[in-house]
Amino acid sequence: MPNASSNSYQKTDNLSILSWPDEDNTPTTSATSAAPKSRPSTAQVIVLPQTPRRARKTTPGAPAKAAAVVVPAASTKPLVPPQVPKTKIMPSDENGYLSEDAMGDPNRPRAPKPGDIVTYGSDMCIAEAVKKSMVARALYLEDERRWIVWQGEELAWSYPGGDRVARTWIRMGIQSHVEKHFSQHPEGTLTTLMSAHRVDAVERLLRDDLGYRYPADHTNRFYLQTPDGAYDLRNGSKVEIDTQRRLLEMRRTDVAPRDVPTPEFDRVVDLMCGHDPNVVDWLWHYLGYLLLGNPIGHNFLIIHGPGGNGKGSFCRTIQRVVGSYALEARRELILESGKKDHKTALRDLKGKRLWFISEISENEKWHEAQLKALTGGDKVQANKMHHDDDHFIAEGSFIVATNNIPKNPPQDDAMKRRTLIIAATEKPLVRDLNIEERIVNGGELEGILFRMIRTAAIVYKNGHMLPQTPRAMTRATDAYFEDQDTFGQWMEECCAVGLSLRAKASEVLLSYNRWLAEQNKHGIDSTTLKTALTKIAGISHKREAGGAMFLGFALIPAEGDFTAVE
Repeated sequence: MPNASSNSYQKTDNLSILSWPDEDNTPTTSATSAAPKSRPSTAQVIVLPQTPRRARKTTPGAPAKAAAVVVPAASTKPLVPPQVPKTKIMPSDENGYLSEDAMGDPNRPRAPKPGDIVTYGSDMCIAEAVKKSMVARALYLEDERRWIVWQGEELAWSYPGGDRVARTWIRMGIQSHVEKHFSQHPEGTLTTLMSAHRVDAVERLLRDDLGYRYPADHTNRFYLQTPDGAYDLRNGSKVEIDTQRRLLEMRRTDVAPRDVPTPEFDRVVDLMCGHDPNVVDWLWHYLGYLLLGNPIGHNFLIIHGPGGNGKGSFCRTIQRVVGSYALEARRELILESGKKDHKTALRDLKGKRLWFISEISENEKWHEAQLKALTGGDKVQANKMHHDDDHFIAEGSFIVATNNIPKNPPQDDAMKRRTLIIAATEKPLVRDLNIEERIVNGGELEGILFRMIRTAAIVYKNGHMLPQTPRAMTRATDAYFEDQDTFGQWMEECCAVGLSLRAKASEVLLSYNRWLAEQNKHGIDSTTLKTALTKIAGISHKREAGGAMFLGFALIPAEGDFTAVE
């Protein structure tokens, strides 16, 4: 409402007349006529229709009366509207960001101004201020959707530490900017400017400014990054790449390759492989095969045996050699946990080539669907916590070192084809606790990497194909599936197989669980039984009026009689 000291409202019998003051600032008066009596001679009167308040409520469409509004002429003093803070037009660069002049003198204390929120509190202004402190030491990799942070030529933080450090720097930069420009403002203003929503908005802007996309030749999977430079795994030769691109590569081995002997590590591998030279040679080729990052064989390796035979020393030594190309993966990736796990564990596999898992229980079950997806070359969908989904092709495979193997493995051909087992059954008389220390101190890590690069070149020349699986590994794999094929053993003892035979599902479940109890094993439910039996060729499940039936076999009673289909 206009100020009462300068303007006046007068009402007389449903006429509302608004008059402006004269030059001497004396309020004018109005009468019941259509035009005010006291006003400048050159003023204009505009009469507008107006409906009485009571008529609007009770009688819609009542005749409107007139309202006279006095508009000052050009010669009168113009109406001055309430003062609205004007936003200062800030100088900006070609990208639309505020220039250095817009930031003001940092050493001059500033009093709060109405336009500060618009001028210095916008997302782009804050992002520009934070960018100055991050431009030389942080970069956002658009292909991998993550931040990296380094100091000079040394990588300081990679995933997931790079994301945490970058976000911490953004939050600290926003706090510094707010304290600089809004220290005298109310506390509510400071809370709004430093909210999580503001941090997300500033980070999105910085991703565009500090983003980097790999060139086509930089994403070549055959370039192995080492402290000594890059090596082409296709031929084992050293290649020269741009220094900046080498710094941007997150994966790097911890040692440089060197042609030196590895006697202590060879002793560990020989004991673990049962002194079989064919298994030892195959294992070296398998390490080079994984290093290539193209596991087209769709398989994974299990090193199974009692403790003290070198399984753990072998896995830990390889992880030390390949550095960030390896990952100590979570067991939930290949084992059923009974709950829905977050996809963060899957996202950790991106860019890794050797996935190590150790010590699983024999009472656990394989996560069949996920294991097939991760080793089958399918595109993996995963995401980090509070991030969008990411899709990538798995570059590696699992090496499982364990004393126990899960029982009741899936009996389908896909799992049998994927599984490779080395039976590490031999155990030394005296356990050598210092073997890993001697391997590291003896400089054998460089020689191990050299042999891995050499075998990788051999595998590449053979079309990414591994040598023929040694007979000892084939026997160990077949024995595992045969020993754990409880359904096959039960059917051989308690069932008769034939296309015209049938059996009640309830009786089959009772017979199978009774047989498991005799073998000191845990029973199963009807759903698990149905899933397992229908995977066997020639057996199907059908629901009839008398109940669920299995077709293709029948139970053998104690008398040796069974019922056939008429």
